[in-house]
Amino acid sequence: MRFYFFLFLSFQFFSFHLFSQNNDLNPVCETSQSEFFIKDFYIKDFSRNLFYIEVKSTNRDLLNQKLEINPEKTKDSESPIIKNSKLIVKINNSEGDKIKGSYSYYKNSNSFSYELSFSENTKPGPVCVKLFDENYKLLSSFNYNLPNRMQEAGKLPLILKISPNGGVPGDTITLVGKNFQNDMDHLFIQVIDEEQEDYEYGDRASIIIQPFYLSVNDEKGFQEIKFTIPSEATSNYTFLEKIIGKKVKIKLLSNYRPSTIERIVILKKYWKWIAGCFTAFVTFLFIISIAFILKKINFIHEILLDPKSNSYSLSYFQSFSWTLVFLGSYFYVAICSGIILNTPDLPDFNFSLIGLMGISYGGLLTAHFLDNRKQIVVKRKDKPELKDLITDDFGIIDISKLQLLGFTLISIIVYLFYLLKSNVLQGLPGIPETLHTLLVTSQGGYLGSKAIEQKKSPEEKPISEDNKSVEEIKTI
Repeated sequence: MRFYFFLFLSFQFFSFHLFSQNNDLNPVCETSQSEFFIKDFYIKDFSRNLFYIEVKSTNRDLLNQKLEINPEKTKDSESPIIKNSKLIVKINNSEGDKIKGSYSYYKNSNSFSYELSFSENTKPGPVCVKLFDENYKLLSSFNYNLPNRMQEAGKLPLILKISPNGGVPGDTITLVGKNFQNDMDHLFIQVIDEEQEDYEYGDRASIIIQPFYLSVNDEKGFQEIKFTIPSEATSNYTFLEKIIGKKVKIKLLSNYRPSTIERIVILKKYWKWIAGCFTAFVTFLFIISIAFILKKINFIHEILLDPKSNSYSLSYFQSFSWTLVFLGSYFYVAICSGIILNTPDLPDFNFSLIGLMGISYGGLLTAHFLDNRKQIVVKRKDKPELKDLITDDFGIIDISKLQLLGFTLISIIVYLFYLLKSNVLQGLPGIPETLHTLLVTSQGGYLGSKAIEQKKSPEEKPISEDNKSVEEIKTI
């Protein structure tokens, strides 16, 4: 009997001790009847011991009495600029210091927000956040579960790559790096307000973006974050920024820890037309410079002319056309990368375009080789014409030439269309393998017809020196 009585007393003592510990771990916040209350409170940055608080009042006039407004920087049409607040905030018994320049207040609003810093590192777990007036009269309290600042404290988020480095509102930006953690609820991208002169830390967020995608760690520990450029970021553009874009600073906060500050460019929707016009101008200057060097305006005539037959060469036309397209495309991506994004690295040239260039110039060299071995060379007495691109030496339409010319023009038009439609900030668009195959097939048909034409002429005949017509040469 004594044993059961002793067991009962031991159980009561253990229960009382556990209850006392739970009360210490879960402090009960005092309640108070006032016109103020804490609407929101959370940790922002563990590295600075920085907290965010939003206070609301049911009485707007009473709220304004607790705020010190700066009349010098406030215009009638704008929201008041707050210099200070008479309200005091404590976590348990530790009083927070107000961060200068962190106040945010909207005109005709019943609430305002600001940031606090606490000198003492409060233990993690449930805490009681208390709001006092200037006389330390309790106005409101708020229960908050303080995260553990020591958990993975050394793993600050590290941004290694941003792709692309800019875009228009609605475009997707991808961040590649390490230590992004695995909690989407504690992952934010801050757009830094560079016009905030009074902020104590110099990197106050004007916009906070919630990412929509977070990948898991790969075998090397890399992760990806994807977020959308918000439409709010397009305000207050200067004239130059409307042309080349507005450079903004961003910072990633992962589990209340900040990354380094990076830069992206936010563009207007018409930025491609500006870059395209500038590219066309630079390409035109390149063509004019060639004319200036050669001291001839109509130098394209000489580029396309085959002097042996006094006709325009389809191989020359194809190679020259792709050369202009490739130069213009690279000018385009270089302008977008160097001037708009202001990146120090040279843009890559797509491997599929290099393959296409190989097809074009390989066809040119092969055609030139076959022409040099041609046994009968027909030299026309009249001037070269554009129809030479699709006709043979006797003025008859050559299907292989027509096919190659058609596929070349269609490929150039399609490529330029997708170049303007794609996001060139991520690099030049590639050429599909099927289009490569199609051009190789057309090029092969054209070169094959040249080889067959050569075999049909067993007897070598000299070039006509008196510019005889095609009909005259046939009768020789």
